[in-house]
Amino acid sequence: MSNTAPGQIETKSPDSLEGKFRVGEDERVYAISITTNETVPPFEVISAELAYNKESDLTGFTSVTGTVAKDLVLYLDHGITIRGKVSYTAVDPAHGISGGGNWALTSELKV
Repeated sequence: MSNTAPGQIETKSPDSLEGKFRVGEDERVYAISITTNETVPPFEVISAELAYNKESDLTGFTSVTGTVAKDLVLYLDHGITIRGKVSYTAVDPAHGISGGGNWALTSELKV
């Protein structure tokens, strides 16, 4: 991946995650809302890293797979990844994540 962006991601309900990332020099905020195919234990990653090739890939629907334990690793379409250390309490045992998400450029200035 040639570009990275800081942000955060957390569970919003037993089957959904939400992440926000500051992209580019002007820190445009991109949000991703993910619906999982299974129940996911609650967690939060307050220092996540989004790795991507092109900003234009951060639009529309994406498939999502990955795992969460001490660390979160998510794999999305176009070779995009979201990684970070789980804040506070790790998920034990490790839990697989699969589902789909939608990207949106938000009007917020900061995460």
